[in-house]
Amino acid sequence: MNNTIRSCNLFNLGTSGMSLTGGDRRKLTPANNLAVNNHIHHYGRFQRTYAPGIGVSGCGHIVRSNCIHDAPHNAVGYGGNEHLFERNEIYRVVMETGDSGAFCTGRDWTSQSSMDSGVLSPSDLRVASADK
Repeated sequence: MNNTIRSCNLFNLGTSGMSLTGGDRRKLTPANNLAVNNHIHHYGRFQRTYAPGIGVSGCGHIVRSNCIHDAPHNAVGYGGNEHLFERNEIYRVVMETGDSGAFCTGRDWTSQSSMDSGVLSPSDLRVASADK
């Protein structure tokens, strides 16, 4: 609990990028683990599905300001409760699969109260041309 993975560049990976686990789902005690300002790309080279850039399980993790791109399946796979996902830049994921998305939580109805506070894509970052 209370761990931080900060400013790592993870690329050309056979499976997932990183995993945050911990906390107590029954008591809703947060783990307070944080993944912030990481660049994760070109992962899932051998395991093409269910190998997210960031995997999150348990209770109370924070995934903030990461750049995740170029993968055959999802960017973030999560389960559990009370997670916060904010200001992540995600693009060119789910390039080889269907029935998925940038964020994938699976089929657990008890995974609730996680919050996404903004996902940026390259189209969000474009600035209007001065001559328009």
